[in-house]
Amino acid sequence: MAHVMDGPRTPFPLHLCLVLCGLMVSVPFLLPYHYFPFPTFYTEWFAFVIGLAALGVMGLAPSRHAVPLPAMSPGLFALTFVLVVQVALGEVAYPLRSALGALYSIWAAFIVMLGAWLGSEMGENAVSHSLQWWLAIAGALVAASGFFQIYHTPLPAGMIFVSPPNTAMFGVIGQQNNFANYLGLTLLSVAFLYSREALGASPALLMSLLMSTGMALSGSRSSWAYMLINLAVVPLLYRAGSPEEAKRILRFVLFALMVFVLVQLMNLYTDVFTGPGGKASSSGQRLMLEKNLEISGTGRGQLFLYVLGAGFGEYAWRAFELAMDLPGFVPAGIDRHSHNLFLQLLAETGIVGLLCVAVPLASWFYRMGWRHLTPVRCWALGVLAIMGLHSMLEFPLWHADFLGVFALLFGLVSPAFAAIDLNRVRRGFFLIVLVSGGLTARGVWSDYREFEQWYLKLEAKGKRGDPFDGRDFETLLAFQEKGSFFAPYFERLLTEATELDERDLNDKLALNTQVMRLYPVPSVVHRQIVLLALAGRGGEAARTLRAAVRVYPEFTRYWLPKLDELARRQPARFAGLLASARAQLGGADAEFAPLPGKR
Repeated sequence: MAHVMDGPRTPFPLHLCLVLCGLMVSVPFLLPYHYFPFPTFYTEWFAFVIGLAALGVMGLAPSRHAVPLPAMSPGLFALTFVLVVQVALGEVAYPLRSALGALYSIWAAFIVMLGAWLGSEMGENAVSHSLQWWLAIAGALVAASGFFQIYHTPLPAGMIFVSPPNTAMFGVIGQQNNFANYLGLTLLSVAFLYSREALGASPALLMSLLMSTGMALSGSRSSWAYMLINLAVVPLLYRAGSPEEAKRILRFVLFALMVFVLVQLMNLYTDVFTGPGGKASSSGQRLMLEKNLEISGTGRGQLFLYVLGAGFGEYAWRAFELAMDLPGFVPAGIDRHSHNLFLQLLAETGIVGLLCVAVPLASWFYRMGWRHLTPVRCWALGVLAIMGLHSMLEFPLWHADFLGVFALLFGLVSPAFAAIDLNRVRRGFFLIVLVSGGLTARGVWSDYREFEQWYLKLEAKGKRGDPFDGRDFETLLAFQEKGSFFAPYFERLLTEATELDERDLNDKLALNTQVMRLYPVPSVVHRQIVLLALAGRGGEAARTLRAAVRVYPEFTRYWLPKLDELARRQPARFAGLLASARAQLGGADAEFAPLPGKR
């Protein structure tokens, strides 16, 4: 693609904006701190703020062309409006959670515009080549961090994260599937750098060795699909009229695939990759294991099919609510997300919300110009395909770091739906929006730091064996009264201090019922059953118990002794619930009984 900027030099603001975009797609993924109360907070916050800074440069920089407006941007603005309507209609229990969704949607819409603007001002080649370098270097560092993690070798700054319940490699990213996803798209970036001879064979193969090994030891089954997408760009390059680049990428990807397979064989038959925590489960081993059908998320999501959906963030509560009354077998377990982008939009925002994204996406496919692809577009399409596939299996685009990468590249290769001339009034309005976003980010940072310090102090107190008292929660109440952005989660913690008696029963029940809609975890569900029974609402308690047995059978079985104790003290209210729980748990055991001759 021809460079669209006139003159021998690109203006400094454009270079600065491109550097900030490079930082946005790399630095958040290199942050090694992932711990409670929200393990992804710092990565998402930094991605959001760096994106705001890049948008600020776009708003101030002189433009020789009108800003292209891809169709996805107005679609995301429309999705924001849907979230506002849900709040206005009382569909959501926590408007602040919807405000977060609206904030991300607006931010993503502007990042899409940012990608389109950079492409129009600097050319797709210049932008893509720069981003490839940022991703390649960050990917190599992320892959290397995985070896420090599995061999328990401390980094200079240290890595602090919530350890998953397995020995998979996850590096500084802190989650194995996200780790594999990022390595998949950075591997493709290295392949394209090598294909145009911007990166020599030795460093390219070394980076490939690191990334392929990391993908293999992540245990993510999707790694196989990411490798296939890396291969799929080869015919696209032939179609784009770049046979030499296609041949070099084919050789590179075949080498990466060979390493990917060999590492899994070595991990299976040797202890080369066994660290102090044990042997990592490779992608191939997990792929060959029998996997239960995860129909609970997608099946229930389809049942939420109506105009405005169940409400943003209400997925888990609606799924639990359905489990109360659905006939037949209900798979155990519940999640706050259906692990599928389109089903999640359909479930929480209805047909209207789904169309806000699906229509612009269909327009993008139709107007892409598949007959006139360039190498950089093949690269961008490959990266988008990797992230898109991951979005069909999990929810990376619900996190600002992955959302920023996707939105930026999507805007870069999107045909313009319209164009906006940034006159003074529009620039002023745009900058006001960005300043508002910056002030919001500052407030969120302050709120989180206070919440985090409170949580870590309480955690340390628990580890010492010191009992909690009312003063521990007075601080939390003060945060809540101040109007903290994390107030909904404070209510969740406050319910843990609720005494299960009839004193202030209506207030306790109202609070716990509200928290059920935040996320019906086992402790909140079991507390709800007791409070409903104490309030004389036995029918509702029985329905909630039925859902608890179906969704959380093991937790409910563990809770039975407490229910038995309550039944001894107040048999009129709890004896029937105890008998019902035992009968239902017996039935659940029968459903999972092994076949004759099986163990």
